Amino acid sequence: MRKRRPDSMSGCAARRRTIKTNGLCLSYKNFLCLLTKREDQDIYRTPKSKYSKMGSNAQEIQILSRNKQLLPETAIQEVKGAVQGEVLIRGEAPDEVYRAAIDRWNKAWVQEAAIIVFCETDEDVAASLRYVQKWNLDVTISAGRHSHYGASSTDGGLVIDLRRMRKVEINLEEKSVTAQGGCVAADLEKPLEEKGYMAVFGANNDTGIGGITLGGGTGFLTGQYGMVIDNLLSARVVLANGSIVEASEQSNPDLFWGIRGGGSNFGVVTEFTYKIHESKGDVFFGIIAFSPDKTKQLLGTIETLRKDIESADGKLVWMLALARFPGQPKVHPLVLIFYDGPEEEARKFLVPVIALEPFMNQTTMKPYTKVTGPMPPMNPKHNRASSSNATLASPIDAGVIETLIADMDAFLNKYGDAATPSKAVIELRSYRKSAAVDPAAMAYNSRAETIFMAVEATYDDSVSNEVIRAEVKAITDKVKASKKQRDPESKEAFNFNVSGGTEKVKDAYGENYPRLRELKRKYDPGFVFNKWYPIPPAED
Repeated sequence: MRKRRPDSMSGCAARRRTIKTNGLCLSYKNFLCLLTKREDQDIYRTPKSKYSKMGSNAQEIQILSRNKQLLPETAIQEVKGAVQGEVLIRGEAPDEVYRAAIDRWNKAWVQEAAIIVFCETDEDVAASLRYVQKWNLDVTISAGRHSHYGASSTDGGLVIDLRRMRKVEINLEEKSVTAQGGCVAADLEKPLEEKGYMAVFGANNDTGIGGITLGGGTGFLTGQYGMVIDNLLSARVVLANGSIVEASEQSNPDLFWGIRGGGSNFGVVTEFTYKIHESKGDVFFGIIAFSPDKTKQLLGTIETLRKDIESADGKLVWMLALARFPGQPKVHPLVLIFYDGPEEEARKFLVPVIALEPFMNQTTMKPYTKVTGPMPPMNPKHNRASSSNATLASPIDAGVIETLIADMDAFLNKYGDAATPSKAVIELRSYRKSAAVDPAAMAYNSRAETIFMAVEATYDDSVSNEVIRAEVKAITDKVKASKKQRDPESKEAFNFNVSGGTEKVKDAYGENYPRLRELKRKYDPGFVFNKWYPIPPAED
């Protein structure tokens, strides 16, 4: 096991340390934020709440069902007696309490829920589901609240909020960890690290385990251990009818198949059990920045870096980003490296990158939880986000890269400081482990080895959500078109956690779609769960 050493960028020193060069004053955390992968789909229109003018301090409490019927006062209060957890009702709860409850990481999707139930038990979840069906209310599930496209929000409906269900149990004998559905990844990663273990989650451990698991999930450890769903052993699910069941290879295997990539289409998962893996010690991680004139040279190294990926046994991850900083007119290229191995091995992979003479290099050994630590809060001004992704063909066409650079430069210059934190990211990681799984083995079927790229826009309220989403999609559409032109038979690999949401659900699931519709008819025939790439039940 590698010897751990103090993190040279931890604590107060990390918060104070900045580097001023090339006219930029850049903190480590700000660079990390620029390269952090986020989830983003755009299935629904921008929310325009029918309740927004009322506010949460309205004198009269009014809740409408999905068929626009006004609920009686007795129905509004009924939910309080049905659950143990706290219940907030719009128009009754103090405004600051209500606003905090409906707040979301992406402010573009803050919606006026009528009722928020802070569930404390599985039975609370079941009672909430029975209640919304009795009174015909929309319902959504909230935990980490990091959905980019409103999957954890509802306009006028009921929120099943799991944030108070965050118990974690580690079983070293069975090498597993069990966590309630309201946990964020940090709730598992930190105690696991103390015991010398790791689990597969995403790039930031302040996001909920539910969203990344049910969507498939990739992270820094995917190259070694597969996707998040490849490490899921079992789950406890509250179905639409209120029944509480176990899902695993032995119990309700069809449901277990469906939740591994099928999102929240089949129920509310209140407990997950995952495989855990022995840690090798600290990991090598950091960000390297270059001047704008090095952009083409850096992106020209992608094929070399990709070959290194394949020779590193899944331990190496690269992320290349194009971003613009406040006060800077041009796009700067950035590189993030992650290596789960000794520093001397990692630095050998850095040779072609360092040869391009970066103006900043913050690579170092550090604990894994320092790498995946909470993402810096969104700038209060740039608090809305949108994303779209595509896959690049290999070997990468230089023309595609040049077009991407030009498009990002044009986009960032067009919107200036309104969208300055935005970036394009190309991810290089090994998918050999996950690609070895049969695409029909789980609901998630995009198992091919590929190169993912995404355009991730973060912007202020001076531009509309629809405009930015269209701009972002236009950039990735060019990448997709180029790949299709090069190989008409090629298919787009699909990553729910970074996709733009404009894809049709049928296309997203491919050959697994008919089976998913049959499963939906069995477990949710009433289409109660209608968020997150909603799958319609099969017809009789």
